[in-house]
Amino acid sequence: MERNIKVFRVHRALYWFYLVLIALIVALIATHLDQLDAALIAPLALLAVLLVVHFVTAKGAKACTRWGRICSMVIGVILLIGFPIGTIIGVYLLANTWRPWAQPASSVAPA
Repeated sequence: MERNIKVFRVHRALYWFYLVLIALIVALIATHLDQLDAALIAPLALLAVLLVVHFVTAKGAKACTRWGRICSMVIGVILLIGFPIGTIIGVYLLANTWRPWAQPASSVAPA
């Protein structure tokens, strides 16, 4: 399997994870509206930003773009801080982004 597809799958799994966390926080807010804590808004916003970052990076990785590879490398380095799970994911991302990805074959044949 190509390395960019492996990276795409990691980002896809992470944005689904963030989506589930957002859904849980929204459900918590919805069930406790009388005790709404404003402290839940900041984590909700952070998770939303992380979801969007992983979603966009996943699209770039799937398309085998240079910026998708660079974003994945940056995310991988940041994830190294999150011991032990983040470190494992970060090492995996870095291992699959360290060397340039092969460009996908063009669908249009040269004349």
